[in-house]
Amino acid sequence: MLTMNLWVSVGLCDGATGTPPELPIAVGVKFDDYRGHSITETQQSCVPICPITVSAQSLDCFHERQQVPLRLAYALTIHKSQ
Repeated sequence: MLTMNLWVSVGLCDGATGTPPELPIAVGVKFDDYRGHSITETQQSCVPICPITVSAQSLDCFHERQQVPLRLAYALTIHKSQ
């Protein structure tokens, strides 16, 4: 869902929803405290995060979704970071 008006005349406005055509193979993320192998020599601490599939069943329905397990986090409390 968009959270701001990007191009109102063509329908890209606040609240517009859509679905991506497909997820990327992986998202490269640089972790400050990561000490394992990196995907490139120039980007130390860069790790590929791949999409995961989450399944759930409720009553007679089976639900499945694919997502990249990431969220932007500019600031965290000490409780959330644990």
